[in-house]
Amino acid sequence: MPKSKYLIFGLFLVSTFCACKEANQKQNNNQKIIQSDETVLNWMGHWLNRDGKEDLVRKVAREYEFINKGLKVNLKFPQEILKTEDFRGKLTDSIVKMITTGEVTWDIIYMDQGMYSQVANKLKDPKWGSKYLVNFEELDWFAERHKQLVFDIPQYRNSMGGNITGPVLEGYYFGLWYNTILAEKIGLDIKPLGMTFDDLKDYIKKAHQYNQQASEKIQIMTQDNGANTISSIFNSLVMSELGNFDTVHVDINKGKEALRKGLRAFEELAAYEPFNKSGVKLDAKEETILSGKCLFIGFQSYVYNRWGKIDKERTKNIVPVELPVFKNQGMFYQGTYQCVWGVLQNAPHKNEAINLLKYWCSNDIAEQWLQKTKNPTGIKTRLNTNNFGQDQLDRFNLGIEGKYDKNVQTYQLAAMLFGSRNKSIQINPASVIYGEKTADDYYNEIIKQVKR
Repeated sequence: MPKSKYLIFGLFLVSTFCACKEANQKQNNNQKIIQSDETVLNWMGHWLNRDGKEDLVRKVAREYEFINKGLKVNLKFPQEILKTEDFRGKLTDSIVKMITTGEVTWDIIYMDQGMYSQVANKLKDPKWGSKYLVNFEELDWFAERHKQLVFDIPQYRNSMGGNITGPVLEGYYFGLWYNTILAEKIGLDIKPLGMTFDDLKDYIKKAHQYNQQASEKIQIMTQDNGANTISSIFNSLVMSELGNFDTVHVDINKGKEALRKGLRAFEELAAYEPFNKSGVKLDAKEETILSGKCLFIGFQSYVYNRWGKIDKERTKNIVPVELPVFKNQGMFYQGTYQCVWGVLQNAPHKNEAINLLKYWCSNDIAEQWLQKTKNPTGIKTRLNTNNFGQDQLDRFNLGIEGKYDKNVQTYQLAAMLFGSRNKSIQINPASVIYGEKTADDYYNEIIKQVKR
């Protein structure tokens, strides 16, 4: 081949190589542009390892990312962010730091009533939300997507510093849960609604008699793993006797009588050793009620999602029923509806964060919430629990919602009995039902603290 042809061929190879290199550089540059233009929405999730709830959170993240091209949803749960299951303390510090420094790293933060209170304590400002969180109630679409009870019950707003700081997605009711297999073995027919104190005493008495004869004893009641068996039963009894929900216009004498009656009722129960430990050997991490070794436990309805993740089949044997009362059934019930996420006003992608939470407020998502989580919601749906295949929790939720409607609230018992000036008094009747103190002795301990 002549030298001129070699030269031409060489130049051709060089030019081809350069052209290919230039094309690759352009392609890489274009990829970098796409990446830099993509909005990353940082969302602090909730309900890791909670049956039904975690699945729905992840599903919403995928769907929202799919229908919003150019948006990347970076969903991380507090346990993943802080590398611990016991995350609330560290998360509180992290949120406080974002507020005080103005360096906001999360567009959507985990913010339920408990977290709000913890941040308020750190900031020493119960109204901090009105200064730093988006008030969703001011958004034109918000009211029409929520049930009226969200706006009619001041407690839901007041628990967040006076504003509604996100979708009021989660509702829960307190309940007394029982193991159906043990109840049948003992011969108990437990009322789903309308349980009185005498009913409860009869159930506990029969379980005690069973323990006197059985080779393998059961635990009648338990307080394990965050349960509120003692407080939820006691509060329900005392508040039903009190008969009102007012911390301003209180009759202290009436409050005293309600307290005394509740304590004496617990003293009656103590005779049947409802919290007996003898013969019941439990691992500290074991869910007693699922083990089949315990009859009763008091818990909020959301515990169903925790148990379902541990053992879905055994959870089917645990049924919630209405808490017992002395009288005045249907006046008010322990529970709440709450926000679980919020958006700081200076979040990097505030509008995108608001729009994602707006997506939660659709009929479709709310109905999926009912189906997947078995928990009530403050968001409007086209359906109610009647439209779904009812299991034990569906029936419980429907019964409580139908009976109490807009009278579902939490409360501080001392404030209800003796007025808000006495709200710091801690009433814990455990020592009475354990048989460690008499009702009158503990009553006198409490009354000495009451300010008139």
